[in-house]
Amino acid sequence: MKLAEHIERYFNKVLLVSIVAGVASVVGYSYFNDKSDYEKSVEFIITHVRSVSESLINSQNESEIDRDVNLVYSAWKKTQSFDFRIRVFIDNVLVAHAGQLASFSWPSTTVIKSEILPSNHNLKIEVQVSLLETVATTLICLFVVLISLMILFKVLKDNATRTVKEISQPLEARVSWLKKASAHLQNSVKDGYTVEASKITEMEELDKSLKYLFDQFQNYERSLAKRSYDEGRVRTVNTVVHNLQNLFLIFEHRLKEAALNEHDRNKFEDVLRQIQDLSSKVLGRECRGSENDSHFTSFNLLESVNRVVDQKQEILENKRINLSLDVDPLAFKNIFAKGVRSEFEAALSNLIANSFDAIEKSGFVVVTLSSAGAFAVIEVSDTGKGIPASVLPLLTVEGRTFKPGGNGLGLFHARQTAEKMHGNLEIKSNPGKGTDVILRVPSFAKKDSDKIPVQLSEGMTLVIVDDSLLVHTTFKIVLRPHLSFIKVVSLFSELELDQWLRENDSPEIGSRFYLFDYNLKSETTNGLKLIEKYGLSLESLLVTGDADREDVIKEAERLKVRIVPKDQIGKIDFKFLGKREPQEMFLTK
Repeated sequence: MKLAEHIERYFNKVLLVSIVAGVASVVGYSYFNDKSDYEKSVEFIITHVRSVSESLINSQNESEIDRDVNLVYSAWKKTQSFDFRIRVFIDNVLVAHAGQLASFSWPSTTVIKSEILPSNHNLKIEVQVSLLETVATTLICLFVVLISLMILFKVLKDNATRTVKEISQPLEARVSWLKKASAHLQNSVKDGYTVEASKITEMEELDKSLKYLFDQFQNYERSLAKRSYDEGRVRTVNTVVHNLQNLFLIFEHRLKEAALNEHDRNKFEDVLRQIQDLSSKVLGRECRGSENDSHFTSFNLLESVNRVVDQKQEILENKRINLSLDVDPLAFKNIFAKGVRSEFEAALSNLIANSFDAIEKSGFVVVTLSSAGAFAVIEVSDTGKGIPASVLPLLTVEGRTFKPGGNGLGLFHARQTAEKMHGNLEIKSNPGKGTDVILRVPSFAKKDSDKIPVQLSEGMTLVIVDDSLLVHTTFKIVLRPHLSFIKVVSLFSELELDQWLRENDSPEIGSRFYLFDYNLKSETTNGLKLIEKYGLSLESLLVTGDADREDVIKEAERLKVRIVPKDQIGKIDFKFLGKREPQEMFLTK
């Protein structure tokens, strides 16, 4: 459902509630106010009529009662807004009448008062009041209130709908443009970022970032045109542009599903950071041949492979294809490779995309991470249509492609990335049955000297508080051997944590352990504040990408909370100790 429809339904509900409240208020006020007025009037009339009747009876002038009652009626009616009639009975005989002869029809009310006079006569006074004018006035007021409410809410709803459209239409325009850009990226780079400007602050920031990115690409292409042909430089530009196509597909999918809420905004920012990371490689680095170890860094293979597979699963709209990851997380939690992480992940993303394209109806794609001596082996296997033997030797040649819409860069880039990392790429295929693409890169294990042991016992609950789905998935993979003995709870915000703690209150120390992220995408709180708020210092660990910030370190030291960098989750050494003893401490020094 679109946001404008949500707003319209909300205003309709508010209008209905307001109408009910307005009707109740008008009717209630009219009823109680008029009731008080006519009750006082009736009481006054009865008092005067009784006084007149009793006086005339005592003086034996009963024939004068009717005259005096009519005088009272005439004098009092001049001061009242409602009509009434009076009848006086003495010993059940009508002796006086004032007002119309016939009884008033609905709406009306009648008050009768009887009493025995000192003269032993039975006096009965009957006063009937017509409420027709009161009801008519109330209905007119109701009509005015209803018309006013409907006009007011129509104006408010129109303004709100117009405001929502001012937000949603620019977003839809950008989704449409990005969809076209992802399909024709090279032409889009030449044309530049061409989207109608928006007055919304977030849209302006997005436009500035994307316009800057495409302007830089344009500047880079112009500078290449002025220089002599540089094969290595052109190859780098073409490779990055090809990789950006994959990232834009992810970007397009996430932005298409987003409604500017916090969770979708985080997804958008995550992909945008990857685009900026790749663009910085083009704009800020000289191409010095096929190998440039000065830009290499160590990265965790399990985290990178898991990140790529998770992203591909997100955009896998075609449910007939099943994508899975086969890896022993314990064996690879401390296995690292040396290279440019963004290039490695882009290469693996291209290999998986090729497997998707090879499956015509339905099938499976399995990414396997294993080791062979000093090498890590990443194998992408599919049950697609396969590749003819005559084509295999040409697949990794730059510019050679054998599929519609291809540009011959995906496999070439994968081979180039493997060779830069001192590895290799191998392709095996059986036409009609499937293809295996094997990427081998050197790997090494980091020492466990700085590991942080976390003791797990049977029946314990491990609570993970992090706004990133990838982190939750990574922990569940690492904890897979212990999932039959412990319970893992995934929470994404302070609100979810607060609700869970209220629903699962347990004062016993040792029954739970918490893994907090520091940055929870909130302006008012963070992981350390939540730890202090709920008194969880003794049973918590901070796993964050802000582990090197001085303010975070100082606050963690004050609370006596250990910190683990998010890119070093492998430092956490989960140990299963069997059945839990009461008051057991489970973060060891």
